[in-house]
Amino acid sequence: FVRVSSHTLVNAVRDEALQWVMAIGKEMNDLDREKLTQLRTTIEESTTKLHADPNSLEDLKGVLNVIATIRKESMNVELEYLDLEERFRTRDLYNVPNDPEEKKEAFQIRDLYADLQAETDKVDASLEEVKAKFTKITVNQVLDFSKSNKALLEELKTSGPGLPAIDLDVGVELMKKFQEIMVEKTAMREDLVLAEKLFDLPLTSHPELFEVERELKNLAQIYVVYSDHVAAVNQFSNMLWAELDIKKLVDSTEDFIFRLKRLKALKDFPVFRLVDAKILAFQASLPLIENLKNDALRKRHWERLMQETGQRFEMDPKTFTLANLFAMNLANYADLIAEITNSAVKELTIESELRKLNEVWKDQRFDLFKYMKGTEDRGYVLKSVEEVTLLLEDMGLNLQSMMASRFVKPFLEDVQRWEKKLSLIAETIEVWMLVQRKWMYLESIFVGSDDIRHQLPAEAKRFDGIDKTWKGIMVATAKNPNILEACSVEGRLDTLRTLSDSLEQCQKSLTDYLDTKRCSFPRFFFISDDELLSILGTSDATSVQEHMLKLFDNCAMLKFGRGNKTVVGMKSSEGETYDFRAP
Repeated sequence: FVRVSSHTLVNAVRDEALQWVMAIGKEMNDLDREKLTQLRTTIEESTTKLHADPNSLEDLKGVLNVIATIRKESMNVELEYLDLEERFRTRDLYNVPNDPEEKKEAFQIRDLYADLQAETDKVDASLEEVKAKFTKITVNQVLDFSKSNKALLEELKTSGPGLPAIDLDVGVELMKKFQEIMVEKTAMREDLVLAEKLFDLPLTSHPELFEVERELKNLAQIYVVYSDHVAAVNQFSNMLWAELDIKKLVDSTEDFIFRLKRLKALKDFPVFRLVDAKILAFQASLPLIENLKNDALRKRHWERLMQETGQRFEMDPKTFTLANLFAMNLANYADLIAEITNSAVKELTIESELRKLNEVWKDQRFDLFKYMKGTEDRGYVLKSVEEVTLLLEDMGLNLQSMMASRFVKPFLEDVQRWEKKLSLIAETIEVWMLVQRKWMYLESIFVGSDDIRHQLPAEAKRFDGIDKTWKGIMVATAKNPNILEACSVEGRLDTLRTLSDSLEQCQKSLTDYLDTKRCSFPRFFFISDDELLSILGTSDATSVQEHMLKLFDNCAMLKFGRGNKTVVGMKSSEGETYDFRAP
């Protein structure tokens, strides 16, 4: 058996629990002290207000309101002081120290509040005569208030901001006046309702005031849209023309139209129709402003506009505002402005295409790679130019479309210049790739085969010159692979044409040489130029082996003698062999 002594653990747990009890008790003390102070203050303030001398109706209302509040809150106060007493008893139960004075005050709250309630009943009873006096005054005030409400309603109908022919700016000022009156009337109505409740009088509904309030509320919804619209227009009018965002102006106007449409329940109001007409009239002027604000317009378009309208104005971005534009009365020339703007937009399209053309060809570059024969570097050659060719075709069609447009006049020289550039690039690339194909073919023959060079010395010498020029062009292109610049080098196209012609001569001489060999041995006609060159370009007699089936029917290979100097027999595709009588 194992004996465990847990006295130390039990004592530690007990001490920890007691410390928590004390900590919680201290926190309760702090909270209860605040609650005690609050209750005592509430009772003292209520007592003071309860004994105020009601010399006027407002004073009487204050006292009666205090009486009503005390009676209304009696249940809540009782729950609070009972809870407070219980909390003090709980701390005593768990031996948590309580301040004796605070505990005494907490248990006195019950008696203090009972005294306050008794005093409330006493004061209420003593005010009966005063209440009767002021009740009569309140009745008279209510009657006077009702009469003034009827007069206000009549004034609203005859000279208010909702008249059918009212000037909207005048209507805005009238709205402010009637709304200020309404604020005063609402406060007065609330005071009278409170007095009627305090004196147990029947509550008066004041229907005329409700009608005025409803009418002003509806009109305010319409006028706030108009006021916001005017403020927005004034804000835009003060902006510089150069800084004006026409999209914001259009969006702002559309937003006001949308806001007005949301008030469809008020569409029968005359003011609604006036505001709607005002905003729609402004919206109708926006296309003119939008046309003139179009980024496509250039100085030449403004000059044409001034010339054809006879109007002169300064387009100084530091002083020209939207207000200046309104003063120009350009709305009379809406058709002309639309025509000029349309031309400007079309011309901008051509201008943008030319700018795009310039940007594209500024970045277009040849893709080159090293041409290797085994481990031997033979210089640079171009990779595929198919994408460049497609680009040339697309942009060529674009230029043709521009030339066919009646709006090309301001850019005619630029378009013609680009047509020449693209034509030069297309022609140069075509000749370039032709020369490259010929060079790659003949290079392997004249550079890779000493036998051919010995047999065609003049052509070999010519090819060496071609090879030197070609490699010079490719080295220069590798340093600056920009297509436009590479194709526009002075004399580049003529040089490539000369190389093409020279390579063509080398090709012709080579073909004549091969034809001579075929005439000497007609069976060479059965094989291609490349295959024949592979035979003639080497001193190894066995190189003919791979072509034997083409040269002789069913002859798969030859049998060579010692040192591959003589042919001693033949072998068929089926493996049959026979030897020659004489080698």
